[in-house]
Amino acid sequence: MELRKRDESPTKEFVDVMAVHWSETGEIDPKRIHFKNGTVLIVSRVFTVTRAASLRAGGQGMRYECRVANEKDGLMFRIYLFHDGDYWFIEKTKNGSDILCVEGSIRKL
Repeated sequence: MELRKRDESPTKEFVDVMAVHWSETGEIDPKRIHFKNGTVLIVSRVFTVTRAASLRAGGQGMRYECRVANEKDGLMFRIYLFHDGDYWFIEKTKNGSDILCVEGSIRKL
C-alpha cells in the first residue's frame, strides 16, 4: 500500500463484512472487510462506534473507527467503516482504488 495525499473527491464503496453480533447487548463487532476486487482487510481493533454521517461520501448510520491490516502485506492503518441498515460501506476516492484513512491520507489497495 502506498501513502498519498488526498487528491480526489470521495465516494462510498459497499463492502461485505464478516462480523460478530452480540445479541445480549446488540453490539456488532466487525472482523473482516471483503472488497469486490478480492482484497480483504482484517479488523484488528475498533476504537469507537458512534451514530454519524459520512461527510466525505454521503450516507449515515453507525460509524466504526477501525484499525485494519491488509491481508496481503499486513500494513496497518485506520479507516471509518459505516453500517447503514443492511449495508456496510467505506469512503474511497472516485477512481475506486484508494481508501480514505481517518487522518486524511489515502492508501492504495
